[in-house]
Amino acid sequence: MKQHVPYRVKVIARNILDRARYEDSAITRHETATFLKKAFAAVQFNGIEGDYVEFGTGECFSFSVASRANARSSRPQRKLWGFDSFEGLPEEESERDAHRAWVKGEMAIGIERFHRLCKRKGVRNYELVPGFYDVSLPKLGADFLPRGKIAIAYVDCDLYSSTKCVLEFLRPRLQGGMILAFDDFFNFNHTGISGEKRAFSEFASITSENFSFQPYIQYAYAGMSYIVEDLHTD
Repeated sequence: MKQHVPYRVKVIARNILDRARYEDSAITRHETATFLKKAFAAVQFNGIEGDYVEFGTGECFSFSVASRANARSSRPQRKLWGFDSFEGLPEEESERDAHRAWVKGEMAIGIERFHRLCKRKGVRNYELVPGFYDVSLPKLGADFLPRGKIAIAYVDCDLYSSTKCVLEFLRPRLQGGMILAFDDFFNFNHTGISGEKRAFSEFASITSENFSFQPYIQYAYAGMSYIVEDLHTD
């Protein structure tokens, strides 16, 4: 026999869950913002040249935090680059992409809306590169960055296949002292390591003769960052 749950109890339970989700989100945002502030301060103090590139711009939270951190820490100002399909997540290609939270089309935000968010949040000196990474990134030449270098790369594209495309794009642009961050590093499915962590583990292995990746800051509940070490620099 189905037990009746009073409406008032349901409301209380829903409010508790909503509050927990809100608090989790608030903690995640706070720790992400703190990380980005530290990252910009670190590359400035260490004299690392280059721009900020973000893969998976969402609703402009991390992008706007990066803009503010850039304004406070960087002299001269670094340019911000946002790479996103603006159509949501692509379809899974394999089990290595699988996660219950990653659904095709999820997190879609039109490029015009993103520009409006940037304006509202005071983001300046930025450029967007729209398109799914397997199509958009190979089209960009080696000299597409005016400054030629990347100081901070923030990877928030969730899927293994997307992250793999991003890392292949970053490979010829790695430099010592560069910070490489993954927003969903510890988000993977129950069948094994997948997503961003798997893509990075494979990437670190194939680039091990030239680069090592020193653990930097673990932030929020799933984020992880590394500092690139060029093994051929004396």
